[in-house]
This record gives sequence, C-alpha cells and structure tokens, in this order.
Amino acid sequence: MASSILIADARGGILIHRTYKPHVPPTAVDEFLALLTTPDYDGGEADAPPPPPPALDASSALPPIVHLPQSRCTAVFIRHNQMVWAAFARSNVNAAVLVAFLYSLLDVLAAYVPAHSPSPLVAGVTSATKKKRGSSPSDTSLVTPALVRSQFVLVYALLDEMMDGGVVQVTTPSTLTAFVSLRGSKTLRSTGSATNAAAAAAAVASVTSTVPWRPAGIVHARNEVFLDVVETLHVEVTADGTVTAAHIDGAVRVKPYLSGIPDLKLGLAENVVFATLAASSVDHPDAAVTNGGVSGNRSDRVLLEDVNFHQCVRLARFASEGIITFVPPDSEFNLLTYRIPAVSPTVVPVFVSALVDDTSSATFVSYDVRVTAASPGGGLPEGMHVAALTLSLPAPADADTPRFKASAGKARYVPAEDAVVWKVTKLRPGGEVTLRGRVGLPSVTARSNADASDGGGGGAGGGGGGRSWRPRSRSRSSERRVVVAVPAAAEGLASGGSVDRGVGVTARRPVGVGFDVAGLAPSGLKVRFLTVSDANGYRAWVRYLTTAGRFHVKLR
Repeated sequence: MASSILIADARGGILIHRTYKPHVPPTAVDEFLALLTTPDYDGGEADAPPPPPPALDASSALPPIVHLPQSRCTAVFIRHNQMVWAAFARSNVNAAVLVAFLYSLLDVLAAYVPAHSPSPLVAGVTSATKKKRGSSPSDTSLVTPALVRSQFVLVYALLDEMMDGGVVQVTTPSTLTAFVSLRGSKTLRSTGSATNAAAAAAAVASVTSTVPWRPAGIVHARNEVFLDVVETLHVEVTADGTVTAAHIDGAVRVKPYLSGIPDLKLGLAENVVFATLAASSVDHPDAAVTNGGVSGNRSDRVLLEDVNFHQCVRLARFASEGIITFVPPDSEFNLLTYRIPAVSPTVVPVFVSALVDDTSSATFVSYDVRVTAASPGGGLPEGMHVAALTLSLPAPADADTPRFKASAGKARYVPAEDAVVWKVTKLRPGGEVTLRGRVGLPSVTARSNADASDGGGGGAGGGGGGRSWRPRSRSRSSERRVVVAVPAAAEGLASGGSVDRGVGVTARRPVGVGFDVAGLAPSGLKVRFLTVSDANGYRAWVRYLTTAGRFHVKLR
C-alpha cells in the first residue's frame, strides 16, 4: 500500500514524515510540496503516464491523486485545517483505501483530544479546547498544526500501530487507546510482570480477533442500547412559498452500553428499500435489497440511496435476508448513512414568508416575517412541535438602531454576521409567529442643478462647476443622515421614487432556517425491531429526530 505518510502545514513545512518502504525516494516530498504552490499542473516527461484532470475550481488546486514524474511515484492527499495529509506509493494501489486511511487518522487523533481534558494537549489551543468541551470525540476540527507539533511522539506511535510496513492494520480509536497513550506507548511484552503480559495478551487478542473494533472483557452495569434515526432536511423555497428542491441526509446512530460481545439484529419497516448499482442489465439499471422480500413497487416505499454501512455490519447476511446484524463497537457510531434525493414538499414542517423592503426608504430597512407550522396530519403530526426555531434574516453591513417586535421569541441584530437572528423556543402544529421591525441606515441626498445657485456655500464659491452638495436639515425623527459625493449619473436619487443603495438585501442571500423536531422521521423510515443476543435484561431505546440543514427561503 503506502510507502510513506506525510503531514505538512500550509506553508509547506514538514510536520511528520513516516517512511515504511524505501521504494519512494526522499525527493518525492519536495516535488509534491513544490506542486502545491504551482498554479498550473505540469504532466512532466513525455513518456510519463498522463496526469489526472485538474480540479475544476477557481484556485486551480491539485487533484487528490497526483503523479510525480521525477520521483516516479503517486501522491494521494487530503486537506484539513491548513494542513496537507499525503500518502506516497510506487505501485498501482487502491487510492480510495489511502484516502479512507488518512481520514481515519484524523478521527483517531480527534478521539485523543477530549479524552484527556480538562488539561489541554497544547498551550496554544487552550481556548479552542474550552470552547469545544461539549463536542463529540469525532470532532476533527480540534486537530491543528499546533497539536501535531506538540504531540509528535503520539502521532508517530499511532502511525506505527495503524500501519505495518505500509499496510493498513488498526484504525479503531477504542482499540488504539488501549496501548497508545499521550505519555507514550505502553510496554507490550509477554515477559516481565503479570500486568505487561495481560496487556500484551489483550492487545493481541483485540487486533487479531474477528471483531477488532470491540475488545473483549467489556462490562457495563446496565445493559442498554440507544438507536437514533437522525434525518437532516435540506429545502430550497422560492419567494412565493414554492418548494423547488427537498432532499434528506439520514444516519442511524447507535450508542451501545452492552457487556461482552453482543450480537444485535436490526429490522426496518417493510417499505424501506436499499438501492444498489447493478450495471449488468440495461433494462433494469437499478437493483434493490428489501426488508422481508417486499416488492419495491409500493407507492409508499422509502428508497435509500448512497447507503454506507459501518464495518461491523455483516453485508452477506444483509444481502440474503434483508436484516442488519452486527457486533457494535463500545462507543457511539453511525451504523449506516443514507440519502433520499427527492422528497415530497408536504413533509416540510414549517413555512416561512419573509418580506424585506430595502428600496422604499434610504433611512431604514423594514422586515415583515411570518412563520407557520404545518397543520396536524401534514408535515408535523399531532403531539409534536418544532423546537429551537432559528431564522437568520440578511441585513446591510451599515445597519444600526434595530427595532423589532415579535409575537414569540426574541430577535436581535448580529453585526458580525450582518444578519437579524430570530429565535423561537417552541412552535406547535398549526401555530403561527410573526416578526415586524426595521433597522436604521445612513442615507444619501443630493441637490439638483436648479438648486445650485441657492445659498449655503453654493455657486462659484462651492467650486465644482455649478454643482453643490450639502446635507438635508435634520428631520424631527432624529434619524442619522450621511452625505457623500455621488456621480452625476446618480442625480436621479433626489427626484423621488425608489431608492437604490447599491447593496440590496434581496440580492445578497436568502433567509436561513434552523429547527429540530423530536420523534419525527420525514422520510417515513421506521425501525421494526432491535434485539440483542447474549445480554440478559437488556433494554433498547429507539428515537427519531429531524433537523434542518440547508433550509433557504428567498425574500420577497
């Protein structure tokens, strides 16, 4: 597989370079880092194999798989937090495996950060660690260049355990934490004390067992398993309320607290269909695996695409029986992730109508927003409610003096985000909340040529060839007015009509909507059963949750 692994910072400085095989020359690193700063990719010699097509983006970035003609090798890399993580190989290897390994290395390093809180790993990331104290162990944003530099020994030890001679071995964080710590690797020798012998035996048994992601000897006081069906709803809505696009990204998350080596069985509803690619037939381009042998022609079927199972799932048994069987790791994980490319607009639980008027006046922008929850029996069933409703309304960068009145919740102007954020705690089915208000703005006023001969410093004394600019008198409303010189083409602003500020709110961005609905799965996916073998007195809990992803509503 890989001959060496490289971790470099954004400036091309080498943080870690671990060599497993001498097949790749040392000049490969320099050649690769030089290409990172080169705008255009050069294929190299004429007899070299053709390079992959360049990435289609504005920055002309390198593709993730780069051929190095001078070193006669290939580099597979990813970018993360101002760093480059690359794997070099000389032979024809599986590039997808190397990419998956690099992301697994990120997940393993992220698992070590919160496990040793509250004392941070690096003094430079103390504030970041405190801010993310409640983050999950898989939060890879905590892996920074400062962390890699300070924990060089730890990263190097993990690379030794995760790869053996360039071949991927162990990538499970729970297994690696058993014998690799921040204070260095533990002594795993069969000779010596009984503690070292027991640790060595446990480590070898864990790595070489049929379920390397779960070590033996796990004991929990209460045998429980929590299964969450989390679906993220992405919606695009036009100004008149028409849903133009809606799709769902879902995940089935499992958090087990089970002793021993339990065997779990998960059965989904009979209308759930797993779509798979089948290129062997032109007449039937799609094949599907169903639960219980139910036909996929039902009108209420739930077609799951882009399904990705965890490595603990027995795929052969799932293909034959349609039941998901697995031995879970002793930590929270995603059992499967899926995508539903198109869903009915009736599953949307909230409807938003936003009117932002930024053209009628030069002194303020008015807001009129109305949010209505779906009626019972529609997108929001009876007994459920929309929680943590948040709307982000666009505002000009020079806004001030916000004044809002909401029927529920609180609205505030956030200058750092150039937005008005409105938060509502709860909205029941069929309920409606409104928000009205405005934010103040500076205004631009100009005098026409007919008024140029008036007093106030006009005429020849004003200089400017018969044109004079002066502020209007302050109005009784004491609104702030700012006078700036504008070109002659903008003289029509003083003649009345609509005011064009040049930075219209409606032309910038839509309204962002966020919410949570507990107990709801808009796709219709339901869990039929969840059983655990080899566990006495276990309890299984199944929960459903719907969250808003890219939920955008255009302005009127």
